[in-house]
Amino acid sequence: MAKNWQRWLPAGIVPAVIVAASVVGPNLAQASPKLPAKTAQELLELVADSKDSAFSGTLEQSSELGLPELQSMGPGGGSTDGPAAALELLTADHTAQVSIDGPDKARVQVQDRLGERNVTLNDDEVWYYDFREQEAAHAVRPAEVAEAPMGAAYTPGQIAEKFLSTIDPSTEITVGDNARVAGRTAYELVLTPSTDDTLVGAVSLAVDSETGVPLSFTIAAQGQSEPAFSVAFSTIDFGAPQASLFEFAPPAGTTVTEVPVKEHRDHDAPDRDPGTEPRVLGEGWSSIVALPAGSASDVFTASPSSEDAAEAQALLQQAFIQVDGGRVLQTSLVTVFIADDGRVFAGAVSADQLIAASQQ
Repeated sequence: MAKNWQRWLPAGIVPAVIVAASVVGPNLAQASPKLPAKTAQELLELVADSKDSAFSGTLEQSSELGLPELQSMGPGGGSTDGPAAALELLTADHTAQVSIDGPDKARVQVQDRLGERNVTLNDDEVWYYDFREQEAAHAVRPAEVAEAPMGAAYTPGQIAEKFLSTIDPSTEITVGDNARVAGRTAYELVLTPSTDDTLVGAVSLAVDSETGVPLSFTIAAQGQSEPAFSVAFSTIDFGAPQASLFEFAPPAGTTVTEVPVKEHRDHDAPDRDPGTEPRVLGEGWSSIVALPAGSASDVFTASPSSEDAAEAQALLQQAFIQVDGGRVLQTSLVTVFIADDGRVFAGAVSADQLIAASQQ
């Protein structure tokens, strides 16, 4: 993650707060370890200069997004696939074993109620394997994305990098209490919105005191004691993982699907009508993403084409509350408003702010 720290201080927005995935944070109630004092600026530099190219560890996940209690309406409601299962992936607890060795070797093993699922990257070979279903998918990475650190995108360090790259003047950066995370001493770096017009209370990172690698990443929602979104190592080893961890061969009896990978052709892409593109309204923590009319016109009324589609529609009808001019989904970190004309507004703001934006 060795990058110039100055790249992390441009003006920008914080759209990542409307994307959810989540995990349990460090226990800051423990006695704080004594560490040499550092300023927030020094911690930013420590994180920017860190190198987490080889490590292995255990990540513990949970979320408190305040989603409404939903009952699956589809005939496959008790299955481990379909929309209900996808919703559980967002809200249920997870444990993951992560092994990384540079940008082209990674293994992530996720364990939860749905069983165990592995993603393995070895050079340009990518495998996904579902132990419960005995199904595998295989793809070959195109050369132009071969440097993308696929596995590391799941770690606190990579998530933190995306957030730090959007720091702007609307963010107060301070140093919190020292902590112990995954058996290691860590500093706490806290990012606090300087506006009350957002659902985000604060973002905190536990930064390894020796390596500068973020060991946890947590988002707190306004008025909520439990973290709304976080990811943390419970164990970590900065030694290079064994090479055999990245070797995968599907077990006998596995159904294998070859996934074609489209070539990257941005330069050949036709010009798009600006009227169909998403827009960002406002800036900073209270920014709103707006999609044009027709983006979700029939999401609640269209005739479902499959059982999964029927279940998804039923879940949406439960989750979204009818209001004047449309429907609203409210969680602790993000609100979504779908107007009657199919426009969509989303952000880490209140429903009233989204409705007001739709009327401008």
